[in-house]
Amino acid sequence: MALNDMTPAQAAFEVLDRDRDGLVGVMDMEMALKVVGHSVKAETLQSLAGSAGGLKVEEIQELIGASGSEVQKQLLPTFFKVAGVEDAGDESAVVTKENLMACLENLGIEASDEEVREMIKEFDLDRTGTLNKADLAALLQC
Repeated sequence: MALNDMTPAQAAFEVLDRDRDGLVGVMDMEMALKVVGHSVKAETLQSLAGSAGGLKVEEIQELIGASGSEVQKQLLPTFFKVAGVEDAGDESAVVTKENLMACLENLGIEASDEEVREMIKEFDLDRTGTLNKADLAALLQC
């Protein structure tokens, strides 16, 4: 299934489950945090992973659904950072096709030019050919 055919929880799970074991475990979380320049104590990650050793896609869906707008507030600056876009805190920051491809590559996701163009086309609400904060917020809500 292509990323743009997935729910946000499914896409997040696909990106985060780097070892493809069906769980977003401690190592998966640690790798994702390193990509965006953060580190967290091992005990914290272990606590998040729980007794099962990781989060299932349904648990990620619950996390996203429980606080969607808060997740958006926290994810948008991180997304811009991973995409290599300077976020000045205003509405001027945009993600180009090249930024999105670099972001996906940084996350270990392979996507063709056509797939990236389709993702932008689907969520580019103002039809500028780039994704701004409003476009990315819409993407996170789907």
